[in-house]
Amino acid sequence: MVQKILTINYSDSTCKTGIQNDLKIFQQNDVFGFSVMTHLTTPKEGSKVYSEFINPSILEQQLDSVFSDGTMDATKIGAINSIEDLHIMINFIKTYDLKNITLNIRFENIELHLRKEIIKELFPFISVFILTTQDLTIITGQKHLNTFDDLKVAMTKISTEGVIILENSSPSSYSYLIKKEQTFFENKRTFENLSAMITANLSSIDFLLQ
Repeated sequence: MVQKILTINYSDSTCKTGIQNDLKIFQQNDVFGFSVMTHLTTPKEGSKVYSEFINPSILEQQLDSVFSDGTMDATKIGAINSIEDLHIMINFIKTYDLKNITLNIRFENIELHLRKEIIKELFPFISVFILTTQDLTIITGQKHLNTFDDLKVAMTKISTEGVIILENSSPSSYSYLIKKEQTFFENKRTFENLSAMITANLSSIDFLLQ
């Protein structure tokens, strides 16, 4: 049976990121992709991006539609815009006992009160976290990440049973530093959309450890 995989993310009209890119990766991995849109992004002049946010009630209606035929085998969360959005997502996670959830959001783009709620309410449900060093500083409060050991210490501070993946980070030359349970791994390969690949593989990171 083909696995059903959901992405909760923004829409990118260029198809380089967001829902469109997630669905492309799902198709390449032979899974059936579903999508729920959090907001629309449209590139403007230079590097500016125009965003139109989806009303929380519309977000909930999208999720109702997706789950009308049953649960998902894995879910990627790539954007959370408000406390209301967060609570709606958590309600569906609990109602459908969702497993294999990958979280890939940038914490520097999220207001402080929402960050705190995500860490408190959502983190316990996450199977795989994909973070940057800036995310790591924000979550743990550890400002000095100058050495390989600094990164390990900071990653250990995150209270979770899930896998933590730190991407494209100095001071080492690796592409990814991975913490699974109490063991650390390095991976120097690069991927177009690692979070979507992991979600398509039901939150398994075995392909990263080979």
